[in-house]
Amino acid sequence: MCHVTKEDLAELKKGEETKSKDYEALCIKLDHSEFDEVSDPMAPVAVTAADIARINAFRNTPADDPAAAAVRLVQRTPIRVLHRRPLLARDKHILSMRAEPVPGHPALLVLRLRAGAGAYVKEFVHGELGRTRPALGAALGAGPTCWRWT
Repeated sequence: MCHVTKEDLAELKKGEETKSKDYEALCIKLDHSEFDEVSDPMAPVAVTAADIARINAFRNTPADDPAAAAVRLVQRTPIRVLHRRPLLARDKHILSMRAEPVPGHPALLVLRLRAGAGAYVKEFVHGELGRTRPALGAALGAGPTCWRWT
């Protein structure tokens, strides 16, 4: 154990603003989206080409600023870490995001993204009961959830 000075902590916090990580998630689409043209609500759920296009085009920041993050998030401290982190709402960023269908598995997609330091990516994917806004479901009009991380 070592003690960290206020100056050291300030330097660490400053680094958080410029750091990013790459993630890959295997996601499953659990619900029909509002864009799916399905007459039978019990029909099998499938990721469509339109879903992929919507995810790849999704952003909530101005498109005319290429240096801006694609998606700005407001994330409340996830339930899974509340025992060790204070309950706060934090502004985080998804810098880039790309989805691809999984051949032979119609309900699955692979999501590759780059997120700013401290972003809770798992919670971005499933929304965690509205604690992360927007979530991936905002792009689809559906409720995808992360099934496995790779």
